Amino acid sequence: METQLNGKTLNITPASFRDALSLQKAIARALKGTDLDLDTSMIDGDGNGINAVITASLSVITSDEVEEKAFKCCERALYDNEKINYDFFEKEENRELYFLIMIEVLKVNLVPFFKGLSSKFSGIKETITNSLKQK
Repeated sequence: METQLNGKTLNITPASFRDALSLQKAIARALKGTDLDLDTSMIDGDGNGINAVITASLSVITSDEVEEKAFKCCERALYDNEKINYDFFEKEENRELYFLIMIEVLKVNLVPFFKGLSSKFSGIKETITNSLKQK
């Protein structure tokens, strides 16, 4: 995946299946136990929804395991022909790119796991909804 970021090219090649799966599992473990409810979290009028999203996000970004697995997935990533690794972010001017780059690394490596599920879950949701309407 190639994209532009601050006028420079960010190129992320998907990690190996094993490394991407390890990242997916690390994120799942970091999110386990948070109160994130994706169906209602953003519509909760009392502000609890956004708090759940913030809590879940903090669980992920503070996880040493997620960080380790994300950097493993960065081994095939380049920003303006520079490797994305810890040394890349030692440069103070590159630190502002940290979350922007990591989000792209997550997308490239995690979205393929869930692509096929959206149609399956929408079918299940439709079946349940129709079933409830009939009662």
